Amino acid sequence: MFKPEHRLPVEDIKFTIITISSSRFSALLKGQDISDESGNLAVRLLTDLGCKFNTRYLVPNIPSMIKETVLTSIKRDKSDLVITIGGTGISGRDITVDTLLPLMEKRLTSFDFLFFLLSYMQIGPDILLSRACAGVIKNSLIVCLPGSKKAVKLAIERIIGPELSHIIYHLREAKRRF
Repeated sequence: MFKPEHRLPVEDIKFTIITISSSRFSALLKGQDISDESGNLAVRLLTDLGCKFNTRYLVPNIPSMIKETVLTSIKRDKSDLVITIGGTGISGRDITVDTLLPLMEKRLTSFDFLFFLLSYMQIGPDILLSRACAGVIKNSLIVCLPGSKKAVKLAIERIIGPELSHIIYHLREAKRRF
């Protein structure tokens, strides 16, 4: 049941954005200019909500690097929210979900449902190619999103943003219990 006292001031919520793309990572190593419009959009939307931007990473599609970066975001950077962008499709190189699902102590399966439903209304059956998901790792909210700007915008504006302070309230409450 919703209780107003179960919401935190949004400005107390720190977030990290992790873009997962081997091609962008490789271009960065070669000194080439790269763009990350979806990552830029996520940062803007969350800061517009009042959340505190913590840090941003770009990693290749390598399971150990994805896992290490997410755990660093939680442990060292103390992020309440970690959004990964990319690697949620069905090709062989789309490994974000496969890497992070085993680490999730709890799944927010309603996120999956809402994301698929709202995406279907926008893009139709193409949503079958997405495995976007959300869950909890070490009392931080982890959201794995596709690389498209439309997906990032939909997820943050329609699903994550409206409930973020409520979710983080409960995750912090769980931290205090242990």
